[in-house]
Amino acid sequence: MAYKLRFQMLLPFFCNDGSPIESEKFLQTIDELANKFGGLTHTPMDSPLLEGYFFYEGQVYQDLNILIIVDVDDNIDNLEYLLGYKYILEERFEQIEVYMVFFPIYKLDEQYLASLRF
Repeated sequence: MAYKLRFQMLLPFFCNDGSPIESEKFLQTIDELANKFGGLTHTPMDSPLLEGYFFYEGQVYQDLNILIIVDVDDNIDNLEYLLGYKYILEERFEQIEVYMVFFPIYKLDEQYLASLRF
């Protein structure tokens, strides 16, 4: 069984119309997620390292993004919460879609190695 689920989300520095997003929205999001799940990791907000491009209805959108990573327990409550939170972020950041993915992670330690031995 996975140790946890790792969620990764990209939050853009600009609305789909090109206007800048207020830094308070990033701080609010970081605070909400850190308080809910006990911590997170993110790229620096003063120098986004991730550039993105996507196509929607014949238009090209270019983004500069902050990456937020949060590890959560693997349960339906967290999955439902983060799906709902994705929709909140789409409204907060005025986005067609906020890109959010998740996958199982395993913590490398003696306990994990022991679980692999017969």
